[in-house]
Amino acid sequence: MKRMLLALAAVAVAIAGTGATAATTACPSARTCASYSLDAQRWPSSKGLVTIRYQVNWLGPGSLPGDVTKAIIAAADAWELANPAIRFKFEGTSYDVPQLGNNRNEIAFVPTLDAGVIAQANHRAKGSVRLESDSLINIAKPWSFESCAQANGSCANAEGTGLRLLDLQSVATQQFGNWLGLRTLSGSSARELSMFGSIAYGERHKSTPGLGDVRGVRAAYPCGRCASPRIFTP
Repeated sequence: MKRMLLALAAVAVAIAGTGATAATTACPSARTCASYSLDAQRWPSSKGLVTIRYQVNWLGPGSLPGDVTKAIIAAADAWELANPAIRFKFEGTSYDVPQLGNNRNEIAFVPTLDAGVIAQANHRAKGSVRLESDSLINIAKPWSFESCAQANGSCANAEGTGLRLLDLQSVATQQFGNWLGLRTLSGSSARELSMFGSIAYGERHKSTPGLGDVRGVRAAYPCGRCASPRIFTP
């Protein structure tokens, strides 16, 4: 079976510009690959804790499917396990057109992305301080909204989502990584990491951060003597 890869746009835009880099080290698995790359912006912290409040913006037809928010919240939870100094706070839904400058962090499902792009992260910053992040998700793609729990390894199962579906939780994990300042990685050496810049139909293990993803978010936001999470290899 030929695996179809679709791009996760690394348009990690601060004020203007992109943030993409190529992984250069050999990474045989998510458990051993230590590659990561960081941009210069950081969210402000209070007493060593970074809190990012966000909404889910549904611009698609009909009402927001309940499983969508479950998958997105599960993706945020994965980064909290990777770094206990991070807190994501889900603050409900929005139905306004997303735009930088409205002081809301949003994951929005839109019909306006190019056909080859499934998600794009955009950011607003002042100097080295990140002020706002939005992620645009291509609503025209065939999605699987089923969430999975990192704790028991179900995100890394071999069955995946099915031949022609994209795993929303894996894509949201990558997008939240962009929000936290991890740059999208390219090159086959980093293919098992959450921050890898493409995803195949049926893949869902990238919802579980790999070693490089964990080290990257802890380099961006040090968390002292945090215990290391369990890292699964598909």
